[in-house]
Amino acid sequence: SVSLGVVATGSGTVTYQWRKFGQPITGNASATTATLTLTGLSMFDAGLYDVQVFNNGSPVVPPATRVIVNPSANLPAVLTAASPAAFGAFFEYGGSDIDTMQRGADDKIYVSGSFSSLAGVARPGLGRFNADGLLDLTFSPVLADDSIWAFAVQPDGKVLIGGGFKTVGGYPRQSLARLNADGSFDRTFQPAFDFSQYNNDVYAVLLQPDGRIIVAGQSFASSRYIARLNSDGSVDSGFNVGTGFNNYVHVLLRQGDGKILVGGDFTTCNGTPVGRIARLNADGSLDAAFVAGTGFNDSVRTLAVQGDGNVIAGGYFATYNGTNRNRIARLNATTAALDAGFDPGTGFSGAVEELQWQADGKIVAVGDFTSFNGMPVGRIARLNSNGSLDTAGFLSGSGFDDDVAGLVIQASGKIIVLTNHDESDYDGVLVGPLVRLETNGVLDPAFAPAVREPAYVYDIAAAPEGRWVVVGDFEYANGVARNNIARLNAEAVKGLGLPDARKRIADTGAEVVGSSPQELEAFLKKEIDKYAKLIRAANIRPE
Repeated sequence: SVSLGVVATGSGTVTYQWRKFGQPITGNASATTATLTLTGLSMFDAGLYDVQVFNNGSPVVPPATRVIVNPSANLPAVLTAASPAAFGAFFEYGGSDIDTMQRGADDKIYVSGSFSSLAGVARPGLGRFNADGLLDLTFSPVLADDSIWAFAVQPDGKVLIGGGFKTVGGYPRQSLARLNADGSFDRTFQPAFDFSQYNNDVYAVLLQPDGRIIVAGQSFASSRYIARLNSDGSVDSGFNVGTGFNNYVHVLLRQGDGKILVGGDFTTCNGTPVGRIARLNADGSLDAAFVAGTGFNDSVRTLAVQGDGNVIAGGYFATYNGTNRNRIARLNATTAALDAGFDPGTGFSGAVEELQWQADGKIVAVGDFTSFNGMPVGRIARLNSNGSLDTAGFLSGSGFDDDVAGLVIQASGKIIVLTNHDESDYDGVLVGPLVRLETNGVLDPAFAPAVREPAYVYDIAAAPEGRWVVVGDFEYANGVARNNIARLNAEAVKGLGLPDARKRIADTGAEVVGSSPQELEAFLKKEIDKYAKLIRAANIRPE
């Protein structure tokens, strides 16, 4: 058992309401007293607790307290081949989308999305692959309650995440948080910035060499769309963008001289016209030498810098300062003038979502296009340094049959592509949401991690010998193929018999009908009697 207490003084009547994860606790008489007592603890009691203290007005809420409950040694939390009985059984569909992919400085690949497992290992919404393509088992991250759009890896291995979430690991964290190197929640990083406005998603996180953090995205920070924080999360007052940008920022890129390239949907920065691309000085001021003017006529989604400093931009646009440049353009490193030496012809037929430089200076682009300069390309293409299509060295064949959301190029030169679909086709081969290609575009079949998403359990019933039968809408039970019905071994009853476990199951809409065949029989008889009366009353007849 554990007791949590609060001391409050004031005139008039003082009342209390204890909460777990911000929700009032019911069914516990002590939840409305100064001391909350939890008895018969199970893993389901773990969480973040706080108390609202009322005194004839708005409540005062002291800092929350984290309660951790270690699982019993003889009650396994996950069903494995070595331990077939599961307390925390998980049920999944066969495929899932991945929203975001990013390469860390250590060449590891971070992915986030709506999945529940990666490569057969439970990873709820966030995971990391080693450079060799194997899942990194040392990184077991906590769960964020909504989308993660951006990552940045610190030299000490800690991981900054930005997105649209409101909690991480049960802790309140709006849009920006930091994880420890093992994926656990870093409580020491507390952003002192207000991300709580209606549109608050962080789309880009840029870590500077000095440890300071630039974040950008939607209309946080008094609608400036960009801010810089110190390494501890406090606001860096030395970064001043004036009135800032007037619309979303999608991408940040730091140049070697410390200046920051910014791309997005905006058309002004601090009142100056900058058509969806701008460059900031280290102090946040607009670089007056980099003059985009009216710039691009639609969104910039991806940026890259060549070895000579020239800037490649990709996105949804069709023109730059009135000159046709369909979805890709190269700009002069100093002035932002259009580089006529990079000529893509009629360009791409659809959006470019991501582009990356290869070591040989060629450019790989992915998106939602089916042709480049009139030649068929299946949503992935490689361009020569002059903007022409590489038709001889990149063997992508028919490419992908649906839009592609992102790519990273590993240190080895291999290309990992994020399709953003649970299934798609690459040059006639069925592939999942993560695909790896050789440097020449040929499919690497050795990298094909299973990515699955949570499914539904509709009912649980006791079976002979203490086993339980689970039915629902799922394709896998604890990683084993099972279509809509599965049986758990007898040891699972130990966990499922706990009151808190049964309550959690009931909260999902399922009904625990008994722990013995006799109880199941009684339940079925009761159901038959109930529905027989309903059928007779409605005069329902079989046709």
